[in-house]
Amino acid sequence: MRRFLTGLLICAALLAHSSPAFAADNFAQADELFPEQANLSAIGAPELWNKLSQSSKLPGGDAVVAVIDTGLSLSPDIEDNLWTNLSELNGREGVDDDNNGYIDDVHGLSLTKDEPTTDTNGHGTMMSGIIAMGKDNGGGVGIAYGAKIMPVKISKNKNFGIDDLIEGINYASDNGADVISMSLGTIYPTGDLKEAVQNAAKSSILVAAAGNENRRASKSVYQSCVYPAAYPEVIGVMSTDNDGNMSEFTNWCDAEEQIYELTAPGEKILSAHLNKAYKAESGTSQSAAQVAAAAAAAVSLFPNESPSVLRQKLIECMEHKTAFDEARGGEHRRLYLPDILNITPEAALPAEPDSKTIQPSSEIKAKPVAVAKEKVYTAGSGKSKAKYLVKSAKKRTVFYKKCAVSKSSKTAAVPKSVRLDDGRRYTVTGISPKAFANRKSVKTLTLKSARLKKSTVKNSLKNSRITKLRIKVGTKKQNKKYRSVYRLCFSKKLRIV
Repeated sequence: MRRFLTGLLICAALLAHSSPAFAADNFAQADELFPEQANLSAIGAPELWNKLSQSSKLPGGDAVVAVIDTGLSLSPDIEDNLWTNLSELNGREGVDDDNNGYIDDVHGLSLTKDEPTTDTNGHGTMMSGIIAMGKDNGGGVGIAYGAKIMPVKISKNKNFGIDDLIEGINYASDNGADVISMSLGTIYPTGDLKEAVQNAAKSSILVAAAGNENRRASKSVYQSCVYPAAYPEVIGVMSTDNDGNMSEFTNWCDAEEQIYELTAPGEKILSAHLNKAYKAESGTSQSAAQVAAAAAAAVSLFPNESPSVLRQKLIECMEHKTAFDEARGGEHRRLYLPDILNITPEAALPAEPDSKTIQPSSEIKAKPVAVAKEKVYTAGSGKSKAKYLVKSAKKRTVFYKKCAVSKSSKTAAVPKSVRLDDGRRYTVTGISPKAFANRKSVKTLTLKSARLKKSTVKNSLKNSRITKLRIKVGTKKQNKKYRSVYRLCFSKKLRIV
């Protein structure tokens, strides 16, 4: 089954735009719905495609875009652009072949009981289609139709948990996503979410929707900002119509404050949907997906730029502006794809710098600290903060050695993996027998690693006062299986949920 391609959230009529000859000649005939995608002309997609075709380049050119959403319903218009984890595809079924903490994640990750390449809601499929529907398939066209979609399914119905969002972000950045698209948001951010975003921004460009509540975001007003869009490491996206007028439903910010950085069309955007059909919907979700596609195009054009530098250049290169709207924060930068070509790459460093030249200390980048076997490191944050014993630096595995959360904390968590001082993630494969002995206040333990033996868990709880064990190792089906196993070896005094 794994060898077969089997495989949230926030959410003006289409205006008639004359398409360039390139678009009409090359797309309208082979992709019959292209004329209904008026947003593509509004953001200059045909113009960018035309210029890229002159140098035989594809928009998005194999850049990997993780879509954290409701999954992906496969169709001929999108399946050729599905990301594949070759280590798992060519590995053994039921084995974590690439040692990333997930078994058989051939085409992405699902934190539900379904495969990542299934979608019963349609939202994730629409975002994926906006980004990378293929051309010449008889339907619509994605902006970055050369990109690969990595579906990260954290919800079935657009309702999601913060922990699942964090895990999805970690998975995407750890498994090679160049861009992470999040058409979702919350007004209740956590420290762990902020940390996940900051870590992911080192290797990926993050894009998120600003939301659809017609609300002004302000750093001085509680719960007015939507996250992760409002984090400085993320490109937050607001919605306009195809003429650059701010949408009535969009959340917004003052242009000077730049809590959200860009705008893109978000009204009646056509894309792939369920059952190989197509649908037009509105929202900042659609706007964010278009900016994510633009980021994929930028990555393919400037592969040597660091994600943080390219993120900022992508924002600054957008010279087009929305119509001035005092009630919507003034004038905002508007997505126009040909502006990407104006990005100037950073000058390459000399191959052999002068050894006598001393760099200013502010320019010297700290090297990651080498991680050694049998050494103990502190990692994680909040409920996942702990000391970890490195069992194998080469295989990147650690033991949860000691609970390091606040002494007053009543909860703790053993994650699937942690990032150590060398910048890499390590799979948690065991727990020390005295891991919780020094934290008598901890009453609830959450297990997120399926690699733990039940005997190991039992030994670690002997000297603790933990009364509730929460199982969250994978899908609902996996969790149910693990709960039944644990109930057989633990006393009834321990609640297993």
